[in-house]
Amino acid sequence: MHRFWAMIDDEQARPRRGSGIVIASLAGIAAVATAKAARHYIGVDLPFMFCVAAALATAIHYGALASLTASLTGLGLTIVLAPAADPLVTIHNAAGAAVFCVCIALFGGALLRYSARERRFAAIARRRERVLQGMFVGSPAITLIIDENDQVVAANEAAGRLFEQPSSALIGRGIAALIGEGLRSSRRRLTIGIGGRDRHLRVTATRMTLAGRRFQTIHIGDETEVTEAHEQLASTQRELYQIARATALGQLGSSIAHELNQPLASVANYSGVARALLTAADPDISAVRQVLDDTLDQVFRAGQVLKRLREFVRRRAFDRIDVDAAEVVGDAVRLGLLAVKEVNAELTVEVAPVNRTICVDVVQLQQVILNLMINAVDAVRSQPVRRIAVRVWEDGETLFCAVSDNGPGIPSSLRTTVFEPFRSSKEQGIGIGLAICRTIVEAHAEKIWCDTDPVLGGARFAFSLPLSNSREAEDVDRASGLHNR
Repeated sequence: MHRFWAMIDDEQARPRRGSGIVIASLAGIAAVATAKAARHYIGVDLPFMFCVAAALATAIHYGALASLTASLTGLGLTIVLAPAADPLVTIHNAAGAAVFCVCIALFGGALLRYSARERRFAAIARRRERVLQGMFVGSPAITLIIDENDQVVAANEAAGRLFEQPSSALIGRGIAALIGEGLRSSRRRLTIGIGGRDRHLRVTATRMTLAGRRFQTIHIGDETEVTEAHEQLASTQRELYQIARATALGQLGSSIAHELNQPLASVANYSGVARALLTAADPDISAVRQVLDDTLDQVFRAGQVLKRLREFVRRRAFDRIDVDAAEVVGDAVRLGLLAVKEVNAELTVEVAPVNRTICVDVVQLQQVILNLMINAVDAVRSQPVRRIAVRVWEDGETLFCAVSDNGPGIPSSLRTTVFEPFRSSKEQGIGIGLAICRTIVEAHAEKIWCDTDPVLGGARFAFSLPLSNSREAEDVDRASGLHNR
């Protein structure tokens, strides 16, 4: 900033006063000529007075050196041209006049330097004011200045464009009338309606003191377009996630049909048994009741399958809640079990005791686990013995979940690109499953990676999730809440 102001200040035009020495010499000669003329025509005999006047005039306009030049020229010519018996032109009078001229020269030079400095400072101040005014008024950054009463005292053109009125019309208005509320903190985000449209603003306030008064500079960032773009992106991601979930269920179509066929077939069989019992000559009501209870169990089983599928595939917003890790993983594994049964694979589920909850979007976490299990099923499909493992464990402040298989694995050269969109090692794959998994995990501020499982020998896809507060603390809070009731 200092360099910038130095460049601005150096552009000040310095006054051009010509050759001060020449003009001072001419002034000394003119003083002698004037003294001669005054003595001859009007009888005024002041030979050194006009030299003093010349010294004073040149000192004010050209400085000490020019004043001394005029003094020496005038005094020297006066002494040289004076008659020999002139009683006024003496060494004593000349010395007094010389001392007086020197004093005038020094004083005039100091006065000239002071006035020149003041003029320069005033010119610099005016130039800086014009620069700052141009920077403030023409800046695309929305800026307001308010006083200690929260009244707007200055606003630039960008502020006028934001509030859809001339910037001069904002002067004198309260900041609360513009943004809907006062400034209780130096940084905040808010949404206000302007011109029938919601504006998402980021407001930053900085304090300053000028002439004993306190002011605040309000910088407003209009994040409307960015916020709307993020909302549109989030909506598109939700639609993509829903399509991916529907696609995953489409891959499990035959398994889902088989899973529903079993309870429905049982319902048909139990219904036939109940009908036979009721048509007997002496129906056994207790046996009929038992058969009907078994029938209801099968109906409930089919309903649970449909409920899990409906919850998994329905459109929904991103919603993170504290849940039990084992419960979420268990629900996801039950969905993935449909694919595992399709290839008759051996599934191992190891969930270590976790004493803390996880704050996640349940459906999206289930989507990650289901995608990884479907990939594992595809990897072991051609293996003579098919093994898949799901493991969950806790390490410090992090929960880890891994899905492994005994398939051919992922080459090390592809492990860095396997999560990129539209990259797939499957012949029929489109390469969005793992990309969605990475997006979901990173949305939870964690990471996902791929390596080789040391036990099964195939690929292992693992991801991490942050742990929430311990269950003991939650139990204490819950007990405290019940006690307060």
